[in-house]
Amino acid sequence: METVLDAFGTDRCMFESNFPMDKGSYSYSNGWNAMKRIAENFNQTEKDDLFWRSAARFYRLPVDAGMDSARHAKADI
Repeated sequence: METVLDAFGTDRCMFESNFPMDKGSYSYSNGWNAMKRIAENFNQTEKDDLFWRSAARFYRLPVDAGMDSARHAKADI
């Protein structure tokens, strides 16, 4: 994961899961905690990229100009 993030940057990467299909392999909380650990040393903008902004951009979802990270993901991720 670090190699991919170094090569492409957080603005071209996003976290994903395949729940509920993957629940036979690992729990939802384990997957969520793994994502939080990967992102723990990133700044808030990079976390926003990984947790929601890159996906919104890729899928061309409408995002209000006034939206902040707290409305999409916990600020303490």
